[in-house]
Amino acid sequence: GDDVPVLLDNNRFARNFEPVLAMYSLPAYGRFDPTAIMSLFYVVIFGLMFADVGYGLILFAGCLAGLKLLHPGENLKRMMIMFAACSVACVAGGILFGGIFGDLPVAVRENFMGQENVPSTAVWFDMIENPMAFLALSLGVGAAHIVCAMVIKFVILTKDGHLADAIMDVGSWLLVFAGIGVYFLNSTVGLIMALAGVAMLVLTQGRHEKNVFMKLAKGVMSLYDVVSYASDLLSYSRILALGLASAVIASVVNLLGTMGGVNFGGILLFIVVFLIGHVINFLVNILGTYVHTSRLQYIEFFGKFFESGGREFTPLEPKNKYVDLR
Repeated sequence: GDDVPVLLDNNRFARNFEPVLAMYSLPAYGRFDPTAIMSLFYVVIFGLMFADVGYGLILFAGCLAGLKLLHPGENLKRMMIMFAACSVACVAGGILFGGIFGDLPVAVRENFMGQENVPSTAVWFDMIENPMAFLALSLGVGAAHIVCAMVIKFVILTKDGHLADAIMDVGSWLLVFAGIGVYFLNSTVGLIMALAGVAMLVLTQGRHEKNVFMKLAKGVMSLYDVVSYASDLLSYSRILALGLASAVIASVVNLLGTMGGVNFGGILLFIVVFLIGHVINFLVNILGTYVHTSRLQYIEFFGKFFESGGREFTPLEPKNKYVDLR
């Protein structure tokens, strides 16, 4: 019955994401700590939302400079390392989707050099030219995120000795979703799997009711939860929204900056517009990316399994304002 404090124990990479978890809530004592799994999804989603080589390199350099020059405290140090890891994903996303300060190489070649129909620098596809592909990718990452949360819930219930509840309450939905995925590969097998999952839901979700008709009615009504899952999945369209926001604004900045042509005034205009425009775009969208990436963890991921309420372990130790004791 004691209110036992919580001390998280993660590997060197995941521990840098503990401040993000703590902003939501620490897990209850003895319950599952999702930091390690969350950290992987956090980096991927952050990189998709802020996919730009130039911005990623600036973020990485800023984090390294902050670690070297500011001598940050433990929590701030972890946050800087976390953003440095996310910046690597931003660079990777920029390479895949053609983001180098937006479309700067294309804008320079077209407006300064007079070239026409310059191809995108994207290795995979350009998110501005093919937003539907980027939306499909965003929803695919979201589906993986949600299914991972459900698997965690399944494991938690099993470890707590509720295997039957894990199979009926979580396993049935996983079977439905697996059937939907398999349907695109083999329609017959996928349909059978999905219908089997639906049957499990109808027959088991009213198991706590005494009346037979209420058992069946509650089982049928449980299928309405598909709307909730669909809503959760659509929340990941914000990956597309944030990715396009930074890319389009950067493209507009590049267009305005290269309008003056190749002359002294045009070069001066380019430098001024480039610096002001991209600095504002970077600051606004780095904040938006951090907030919305965190939101997807807090609402869509943690909402499936997380048991909050932990109290941070704070041992008796010196509190030094100007000196670090090592």
